[in-house]
Parts: sequence; C-alpha cells; structure tokens
Amino acid sequence: MQDTPLTVLTVMANASLRSFRGRLGLATARGLVRRGHTVMLASRPDLELAAACAEVGVAHLALPMPHGLDPGSVGRLARLVRGQAVDVVHAHGAVAHSVATGGVLLGGPCALLVDRESSFRPSWPLRLAWASRRVRRVIADCDAVRRVLLASSRLDPGKVAVVPPAADPAVFDASRVEPGIARRHLAVPPAARLVGLFGMRAWQGWKELLQAVAMARHEIGDIHLVLAGCTSRRQVAAVLQVAAETGLAGAVTAVRSDHDPAGLLAACDVVVDASWAGTSVGAALLPAMALGRPVAATALAGNVELVADGESGILVPPRDTATLAAAVARLLRDGELAARLAAAGHERAVGPFSLERRLDAVEAVYRAAAAGDDNGAVTPADT
Repeated sequence: MQDTPLTVLTVMANASLRSFRGRLGLATARGLVRRGHTVMLASRPDLELAAACAEVGVAHLALPMPHGLDPGSVGRLARLVRGQAVDVVHAHGAVAHSVATGGVLLGGPCALLVDRESSFRPSWPLRLAWASRRVRRVIADCDAVRRVLLASSRLDPGKVAVVPPAADPAVFDASRVEPGIARRHLAVPPAARLVGLFGMRAWQGWKELLQAVAMARHEIGDIHLVLAGCTSRRQVAAVLQVAAETGLAGAVTAVRSDHDPAGLLAACDVVVDASWAGTSVGAALLPAMALGRPVAATALAGNVELVADGESGILVPPRDTATLAAAVARLLRDGELAARLAAAGHERAVGPFSLERRLDAVEAVYRAAAAGDDNGAVTPADT
C-alpha cells in the first residue's frame, strides 16, 4: 500500500557532514523519517554524523568498511537486514555497494538499490553487478547519467530511475549563515571579490579555473579564488604551487575537505563548476543556488538540467578558459545581472529541485522497488 511505512537502510561509506553528499544523505533520511518511515544510516565511524542522526530520529550504524569485501562489515549489515526486516537497502558508492550486496545476500530478501552520480562510462564489473537480479534499481541523479547508463549497458530502462539532488534547507539557507566568518577564516582581503570552486579532481577543472581567473583579473583586478576539497596538506601545497606558476601567488586559498561547506559557499561572490568530464550535477551548484549565489558552470551532463543559461546562471563550453573568464568577469562586474541570476537560481533550488520534490521521487522509487515493480523508473518533472 502507498501509505505503508518502509524500513530503509542507507549505506554510505563516506557520509561526512563536511561533504555535500553527506549532507544530502542526512537530509533525505531526516525527510523520510518525517514522512513516517524507519530509516537507518550505515557509515564509517563518525561521531558528528552519529550525533546528527540521533537528533533527527535516524539510527546510525558505524561500520569500518575499509573495503567492499570486509567480512565484519558485511556480517553486521546482514544481521541488521535480517533483524530489522529491512524493505530497502540503498547503497551510495562502490565500497557501500559491495558491502550492501553481501549484507543483502546473507541477510534475507529485500530490495537493493545503488546510486550512480557520475557521467563516466561505468566499468564492466559495475555493469555486470547492476544487471544482476539482486539489484532492483540503479538510481541516477540526472537524465544525462541515465542516458549514459542505458547506452553503455544492457540494463532494462525500467531498472534505471532518476532522483534529482536537493540542497538541505536546514543548512543551505542564507539567513542561517554568516559569510564574513568564512572570509575571515580564509584571510580573504575585505575588498576582494571571492570566486569558489568545490572539488579538486583534475577533471573538475580547477586548473582551467586558475587560468580563467588569471585572465579575468585583467578586467576585475581584485579577485581571490578559493579551491575547496583538497585531500591532504601535500595537495594544498601542490595547488598553491600551480597557482603561483599561473601568476596568482597570494590570490588563491586552497582548503581541505573538512571545512564548513555552507559557510564557504555563502562567502563567495560567484561559485563555479568547471568540470570537463565525469560530472553529473556539480555538487556545489545546487547548494550555492539555494544560498542565493550566482553560478557559472560548464555545459556538461546534469549541469544543463539544473542551470538555465542566462536565466539561472551562465553555462560555458568545457575547457574554454577564455569564455569561462568572461563569464566570471561578467558576474563580478554586473551586479544587477548577478542578482537576477542568483534570484532565479534560488527559485529553482526551492522549487523543482527542492528537498520535498526529491523525497517524493525517493519514496516512489523505494515503493516500486520494494513491491517488485519493474516499471518504476522516475524522471523529475518541471526541471
């Protein structure tokens, strides 16, 4: 029945509240609890996450998950699946998928769902695993990723659902965030215009953005760039070295991934996703839009579904540094344009990409999968 509560187990190896994905996972779990479902979240040990789960009525299970074949993690998950009569196990990421698969095989019958948040062609082991009868749904976060999955595998279209992302309104709310705190913490000069990029893999375009900002500084002199998401002090040092070689010594701050994402985003005058491969929906774009920050992004994969060019942000061709530089300069120079795009972006974040819309889609997929319905693909409407 449609109103029957479900028992859901979400498995996320990395579910830190300092990451956009971790925040979204907790927000989704909290929303499902509010709608009457029982939700458990399994992750690597994280005291901050465990406390946040307890506050919203989500049971937290700490699993070591050093790798996907860890027998201890698989065994504990299997006992939980068996003892709690779980209806749906939703795995996020490769390690979580392997652990969840083992837990479901040993724990008993329930619907296993896996996420896909990348537009890279999936490897053949993943395609083989997803094609198994054990996996009830593969969930893409945008239509572009769904198309890649269907084109690169033999998955039945009804097995691949789309559940759009969302920004947690309890966190990414401009009225709750003080931008000045992050700017002072980053030691950004008071008069500088701050441009931010979140994600430090090569394909996420941070080197291209360095080149674009160096070009934009010829027009908008005092630009400071924050690059967030470094994984180590060594990477921070390497990024700053590249910045110096690009002519941006002293104008770039590189930070690790343990900073407050809402504070960093709110401090930015412009948020950029310069990805040129692999992305689905740029993870920082929707939270930035929810906070009322203007965005510029590459016209790639799910970014095109989220950002309407010239209406709720600016889209540029991937790896086109000159066009990216012009977009950044334009948003910094034209305050009226930046405000208009930011306002429209905010409306998308609280409208078609709201958390409630996401919860509607999640519930629909979970119920269809738990019922064994093979025609449960969900595509977001009005996006």
